[in-house]
Amino acid sequence: MRLSELMQELEYMQERYEDDDPEVRLAVQPSYPFQHTIEGVYEVTPSGQLEPDAQDFEREEDYEDARDEWERSQDAPDQPVVYIAEGGQLYSAPYLPGAAAEVIGWGGR
Repeated sequence: MRLSELMQELEYMQERYEDDDPEVRLAVQPSYPFQHTIEGVYEVTPSGQLEPDAQDFEREEDYEDARDEWERSQDAPDQPVVYIAEGGQLYSAPYLPGAAAEVIGWGGR
């Protein structure tokens, strides 16, 4: 799904429930459906960073920190990606309700 598609779906839901503010949850694991909270939305972009040079740093510790950050950036995607972070299983009601599973197309599994 692309960001524009997600936004379109969310805008439709917002118009549908304009007087309310329903909670948004994640449905996960179709064969044994659970519902999870959402912790946040994050982006990862291509780094384009150059490898740090030790000679550019006065302190070894600063160079090591910059090197660690650069190494983490090397597994960045080729294109920007938006991630919806799962916040944890909804312990008060961990299983996805049957009605939600049906609407999603996971019913009867």
